[in-house]
Amino acid sequence: MALIKRILVFLLSLVFIILFFSVTTSLYANDIKKFKIEGMSLGDSVIDHFAGRDVVNNVMNSKNNRSNKFHISSFYHHENFKKFDEIYLTIQSKSEEILFPIGGISGIILFKQNIEECYVEKDKLVKELGTIFKKEIESGTTKVKWVSKTHPGDLSGKSHYEQSEFFFPWGYARISCYDMGIQSGSSDALAIDIFTNEVDEWLQMKNA
Repeated sequence: MALIKRILVFLLSLVFIILFFSVTTSLYANDIKKFKIEGMSLGDSVIDHFAGRDVVNNVMNSKNNRSNKFHISSFYHHENFKKFDEIYLTIQSKSEEILFPIGGISGIILFKQNIEECYVEKDKLVKELGTIFKKEIESGTTKVKWVSKTHPGDLSGKSHYEQSEFFFPWGYARISCYDMGIQSGSSDALAIDIFTNEVDEWLQMKNA
């Protein structure tokens, strides 16, 4: 009898833990909807922002072993964009909740050898995320990391990047400024990526 009682207590505790983390993850997911890129946030239906034909016509072909669970659509200098030059959306193919939800957003702003403006924009985005998740950062539930390194794509060593990352229970966000040397032939640019864990795992699948 005592053994059965202990088993029941254990099962009830397990159910509580599962429900706690489910609710916590849901709350984080709701918070991230406050953060928008060109009016879009994770969890939105892509068809609320673009015509279906535009999404389909801009799907990027993928020659690797990724599943068809997600697709990536790219948009360049879209008429609706006010700040970003390029946006890449990782879209879930099937969902029981909403039609074609956005699970990942990547955006690029070109600064054409004007890195100081890039840093200003980066600071704004970092501050915005920091404000939304202030309590979680202070409690240690959300981790923040900052790095500054030489760009590996420029062997001259004259290109660098500065990067801030937020690690959430449900995913992560990365905001970077690329200070490219003139000899690299590339413009300075800001890049932001924000993905759910599920999308991140899908993107990380190795090429076949």
